[in-house]
Amino acid sequence: MTNPFVYMELHPNSSDKAKSFYGDLLGWKFAEMDMGGAAYTMVNNGAEPFAGIAPANGGSPHWLPYLGVADLDASTKKAEQLGAKVVQPRVDIPAGSFVFIEDPAGATVALFQPKR
Repeated sequence: MTNPFVYMELHPNSSDKAKSFYGDLLGWKFAEMDMGGAAYTMVNNGAEPFAGIAPANGGSPHWLPYLGVADLDASTKKAEQLGAKVVQPRVDIPAGSFVFIEDPAGATVALFQPKR
């Protein structure tokens, strides 16, 4: 499958409640990370992290899926040409780079290009 969902991020009102629920329900393990003073929790099931938890910060609680792309800049440009709006410009992190877009139907998704 091309361009699969490669990561998920949960933005709850209470990270502690989310960790308790998903830890008990699915056996997920959690590791706190310092993201420049912001709270962030990596989620794994004994292997590589597959998700993260960051506070909703007053917004509505939601899951944010990340789609893998080969060329972030080209994919972002194409998304805009197809009617998407960039809601978070490119952010570079150690694992790669991402952009949050709102698709023409109003749903938010992240485009993610892993570091080569």
